Amino acid sequence: MIEEIYAAISKAMNEKIRLTKGALVLIALCAFVGGLIAGAAAARAGRGRKAAAVYSCGDDFDADEYVRNLNFDE
Repeated sequence: MIEEIYAAISKAMNEKIRLTKGALVLIALCAFVGGLIAGAAAARAGRGRKAAAVYSCGDDFDADEYVRNLNFDE
């Protein structure tokens, strides 16, 4: 299956795009490393926000008072 995909890509590459196989491997490697870096940055940012949201929550929140102040009747 992988050979078929590689053959199809190679055929399309030879017809439309002039890249060597080494350049194709280099592009794929750079995309993979870039994805790892972006994923790590997103995970770090998400972890920081979650911790901040948990610690910023106060114990003085009153759900009943909040619902009374919504004024759905108007």
